[in-house]
Amino acid sequence: MKRNSLVVKIMVMSAMILATALLLTVKTTEASNVYYYLPYFHTISNNVTYCVAANMSSEELTVSFTVGANHNGNPTGTSNTFSTKLGTKTTRFFTFSEKTVTAGSDTVSISSDVGDASSYAGTLKFTTTAEFPTTGTKATCKSLLMSCFQGTTTPKRNLIGYVCEDDSTDGPGSNKIMLGF
Repeated sequence: MKRNSLVVKIMVMSAMILATALLLTVKTTEASNVYYYLPYFHTISNNVTYCVAANMSSEELTVSFTVGANHNGNPTGTSNTFSTKLGTKTTRFFTFSEKTVTAGSDTVSISSDVGDASSYAGTLKFTTTAEFPTTGTKATCKSLLMSCFQGTTTPKRNLIGYVCEDDSTDGPGSNKIMLGF
C-alpha cells in the first residue's frame, strides 16, 4: 500500500515537472516598445535634424512619430506611423526637416501637429505587434541604438538631451531601461 502511494506521488511530481517544462518552453513575452524622446526640432530649413537608428534586435518594428510639445503649447498629439517597418538587423535614417519627417523613402507630414510654431519636441516610438518568443534579442534601449545630428553644415552638430525608454525589465533592479544622451 505504501509503495503504491509512493509511486503515485512520484508520478504526480513528474507530471508537474513536465508541465512546468512545457510551459517554460512555449513562454512568450509581451510586445516590445522603445521610445526616444527628442527635445528640440526647428521648422527653419537650415535646422534639419538627422537621426540614425540601428535595430540590432530580432524583432521587426513599426515606427511612429508624435509631436508632444511646441512653442505655442498646442500640439495635437497625433501619432504619425511610417508605412515601412524597421527590419531586424537593419538601420534607418530619419530626417526631421521643417514640418516633415522622412524615414528612408517614407515621409509623414506633421504640419497639423506643429501648426505655426517654429520649434517642437516629440517621441519616436518603435514597437512590435507580436509577442516575442524566448529566443533572439528583444528590442530595448540596448538593442535599438540611435544617434542624432543637427544642421546643414559639415560636420553636423551632435544632438544631446534626448532620452531612450523601453518597457523591458533589463534595467537595474529588474526595471525598464532609461538612458539619456
